[in-house]
Amino acid sequence: MFRKILAAVLAVTMVLLLLCGCGDSDKVKEKKSEKKNTAEEIVISSYKPDTLCPVLSTNEANIGMLGIVYDSLISLPDNLFPESCLAESWSVSENGIKWHFALRKDVMWHDGTAFGAEDVIYTIETIKKNENSIYAYNVSLLDKIQKNGDFELEISLKEPCINFASLLYFPIIKKQDGEINKGTFRPIGTGPYRLEDRNDGNILYLVKNDSWWGGEAVTDCITVKMLPDNDTALYTFSSGSIDMTLSEDMNWGRFVDPISASYVSMPTPIFHFLGINHNNEVLGLKEVRRALSLAINRSKLAEEVMMGYATESSIPIHPKWFVWGDKKIEFKQSFSGAKKELHENGWEIKNENYQKTVDDKTWTLELGILYNEENRQRKEIAEAVKQNLEELGIKSHTEAVSFEEYNTRIQEGDYEIFIGSTIISPELTFSLIIGENNVFGFENEKIDEAMKAIGSKHSVSGIEEGYGKLIDCFDELNPVVGLFFEEKIMVYNKRIENGITPSYFDAYKGIEFLRKEESK
Repeated sequence: MFRKILAAVLAVTMVLLLLCGCGDSDKVKEKKSEKKNTAEEIVISSYKPDTLCPVLSTNEANIGMLGIVYDSLISLPDNLFPESCLAESWSVSENGIKWHFALRKDVMWHDGTAFGAEDVIYTIETIKKNENSIYAYNVSLLDKIQKNGDFELEISLKEPCINFASLLYFPIIKKQDGEINKGTFRPIGTGPYRLEDRNDGNILYLVKNDSWWGGEAVTDCITVKMLPDNDTALYTFSSGSIDMTLSEDMNWGRFVDPISASYVSMPTPIFHFLGINHNNEVLGLKEVRRALSLAINRSKLAEEVMMGYATESSIPIHPKWFVWGDKKIEFKQSFSGAKKELHENGWEIKNENYQKTVDDKTWTLELGILYNEENRQRKEIAEAVKQNLEELGIKSHTEAVSFEEYNTRIQEGDYEIFIGSTIISPELTFSLIIGENNVFGFENEKIDEAMKAIGSKHSVSGIEEGYGKLIDCFDELNPVVGLFFEEKIMVYNKRIENGITPSYFDAYKGIEFLRKEESK
């Protein structure tokens, strides 16, 4: 409903803007007539790159753009079920330690040389040597890697990981001699487009690779305009100078004419939650955590804080991930369910607050909600959670502190509840939440056994069954109280045919098969 209202408001707004700009209509028409729009070019944006080496860049927009130039071993779609790319097939040993990868034999680099196992080894070694690489974690489990011929690899892990293949979505770079110079690095990939040097200032030209193993690209050229930031990209999109861009602004609608443009939302692994201090005697009780979870109005949070672009979840597993299987879990607010949890476990309202007495010791439910004051989104979440808890009958207050103090207090365990977020890594070991020495002080044999059992699964159905039991553990024990997963937005010009299918792990997925209609 909110999105429909937003679309209507946008339509009215754009009509008013068009009426206000009538005085310069002739100049606008003249400029548009000068611009050449063909079916052979699509224009996107990126930011000024820190480097054009895709495994050493820390610029998100830059990495997304370079995904058009490079391929990875596997492709990771939104459901996290890995698909073959440069790796044609793979298998894992019974103990989950040794992995075998068979590589494609028909792949050529943009300079005409053949791709092979040596390039994969070189890429992984490059990442391992650069701890600031955004892919450093992806290779942290590797113990040894060796080739068996030119197109086969054997990888040994330090410990079992049944979803290890899901970490191999990073781009593979060509083996070269000597150290990589980040400033002068020129990308040579295996992807559908290659960089063409035209010395054209802040514009890059990616022309189609006629030797691409994945088929023939439809669009001849992807033009990349290098812009300062996302706000500039959105303004540039609204002027018609680029055809699509990712939005980091939840208020992206003010940049979009609903008549000529549209958008697509994509699920992400960015998980927002209430961090729970399990060393706190009261919060260490699972019925309290369960009651907190039932008290939260997640649908309202998603609509009001995230403008509707979020997927509700009380646990750190996205309902769209393949490991979710056919589980049925309700994320709806239920004060009656929360009160039942508390009352059945000895909690009663006394002096206008919940209390519980055990062995002459009385506990009182009164909670502080910590967040960093610089983060507007977390402030809104904290205020909403406070309201939900007080409606249940739990006294609470918010604590706004600097980001530095926020981090320090979490690390030192000086909190009751904090508003947090994290990116769930696609191998789904949840080390931050339930791993050894996690910041929540959470320990539980039942959940440890469930995770250990998953490591012995090898079939898709077996993995789904294993994670089904883990989902039940999360739902019962609430190591953290989940709120929602973010969605990202890609806005695009409606003149692009065939539709677009962006993914969190591949922002321009399928761009090689898009076509832009001629201007009318």
